[in-house]
Amino acid sequence: WENKDIAWKSDVEKKFVSAEQKAGVTTDVNSLQNWQNITLPDTDDQDFIVWMRTATVSEFSKLHRIINGQKLRKGDIMEVTIQNFFTVDSFSGTKSLIITTNSSLGGQNDVLGIAFMTIGSISLLTAVCFRLLIPPKKLSPLHDI
Repeated sequence: WENKDIAWKSDVEKKFVSAEQKAGVTTDVNSLQNWQNITLPDTDDQDFIVWMRTATVSEFSKLHRIINGQKLRKGDIMEVTIQNFFTVDSFSGTKSLIITTNSSLGGQNDVLGIAFMTIGSISLLTAVCFRLLIPPKKLSPLHDI
């Protein structure tokens, strides 16, 4: 199991870049954590970045780990230990473990990506045809007056 490259590149490089601590300007995170007796994750922690990404729909899944260098076959047994630190009962939420594969376009199937590329290609082809078949109108000499 690896958590390398589970967060979006734009989030890692821009949105969750660690802030520089400046005396008298920023909060001293370490002393604040010691005073409250808590340990917060670093802002460049891949798990934290994925967890903080806002879901756009009510039912969502977030990438937790990537299995590299290992092939799973039907009938294989995988043992997973789950610790539940945050309950979801108060808002009737659920948690699930989903083991799946991603396609080359990132999703669980290629249909949406192929549809976008097809529609984009048809739109580009239509625009080129209109440009070639319908020449631009020439402006009359009175237009500049």
